[in-house]
Amino acid sequence: MKDIYLINIRQIVGAILLFVSEMEKIITKSKDFYEIEKGIHELSQEICNRMLSWALEEIDKRVMEKRERGSWEVVGFRTKRVISSFGEF
Repeated sequence: MKDIYLINIRQIVGAILLFVSEMEKIITKSKDFYEIEKGIHELSQEICNRMLSWALEEIDKRVMEKRERGSWEVVGFRTKRVISSFGEF
């Protein structure tokens, strides 16, 4: 049977709340279409960046939990920088 991964709803709700809050600021402070478009684009990139980062962290955790403990050993944890289409994280 396939493993079913549950999505942490807090991450999703947090991203939605951030998006709505920042969207309101963009709409009220923008002077023209270009500023609205640019603001929404940058906000979308930031939200997607956070979600991708969270998803990869979750995958790492699950891989570590499901590894064959006799064959694979965790030798350490390191911070990595990744550049994606959403930006660097």
